Amino acid sequence: MNILQIVSGGIAAYKAIDLTSQLVKQGHNVKVILTNNAKQFVTELPFQTLTKNKVYTDTFTELNEEEIQHIDLGKWADKIIVAPATANLISKFANGLADDLASSLMLAVKNFNKVFIFKKNTGISPVFLLDYLASKPSATASAKFSSTMLAQWSQMVAL
Repeated sequence: MNILQIVSGGIAAYKAIDLTSQLVKQGHNVKVILTNNAKQFVTELPFQTLTKNKVYTDTFTELNEEEIQHIDLGKWADKIIVAPATANLISKFANGLADDLASSLMLAVKNFNKVFIFKKNTGISPVFLLDYLASKPSATASAKFSSTMLAQWSQMVAL
C-alpha cells in the first residue's frame, strides 16, 4: 500500500519516526511530508533512511518536475496519515488555509476516506476529516486500517 505520512510540529514528531519504521516493516511504500514546524523537532534523514524515498518539505521545491507534488502525492497515496496532527495543522485543514505543502495537498484531496488524522494527544480518539466515515461503503477496510493505526500510534506516544 502507498502511504503518505504527514508529520507536523510538536514534541510527538519524533515518535513519527517509529510509526514510519513500523509501516515500512509491514511492507508499505511510505513517502513523508515534514512541515516547517516538524523540522524544528526532527530532520529529514531518519525518514529518508527508513523509507528510501526523498522527504518532501516545501511546496515550491519540486523534486520531480514532471509532477505537481501537492496534487500528485495525494493521487499516489492509498492512505494519508497525519501523525502527529497539531492544532495548528488541523485548523489549516478545517479553514482551507494552504500556506505549506501539507495544507495545499489536503485541499487537493478528493477522497477523504483515505485520510486519517491523529492528534498528538493520546487521550483523544483519532479525528477523521469527515465524521461520517463509518457510513461509507469502504468503511470496513478503512475502519480496520484506522483501528490498527490508532493502536500503533497510541502505543508509541504513551508515556
